[in-house]
Amino acid sequence: MNNRDNFTEKVKQAVAARAGWLCSFSGCGKLTVGPSEEAPEAVAKIGEAAHICAASQGQGARRYDAMMTPDERAGFDNAIWLCSDHAKLIDRDEVTYTADVLRMMKREHEAACARCALRVKRGYCHRAICGQPGCDLHRRPHAHGGG
Repeated sequence: MNNRDNFTEKVKQAVAARAGWLCSFSGCGKLTVGPSEEAPEAVAKIGEAAHICAASQGQGARRYDAMMTPDERAGFDNAIWLCSDHAKLIDRDEVTYTADVLRMMKREHEAACARCALRVKRGYCHRAICGQPGCDLHRRPHAHGGG
């Protein structure tokens, strides 16, 4: 019997999409999806929907909140999209990576994604992962000219 309150595929897809398929860990922004050579339509994913508050109690369950219902533990608000490295890291140090810190990372990352998407929508850049100067999300040198 599985006592973990796991995310549904719908929650995983939503949290990944809202994060732009980029790691939400402050300062990372690693792309977590891309093409795979296994087949023309194959995709390689290195991102994870990580629990802000643990999915179950017990040894190694970081940030478990007994006041949460199973639906809350498995819900979108308890999920953060991270690369596999940072998904592991947050579960190794719950003193540094508290639930409040992770919620703040998620909020800030989603807000940066929204600002970047708005810039693309307004025609500032035709590439979503642009590195356009002033882009809050990517903060990389602009690689494809113009501005």
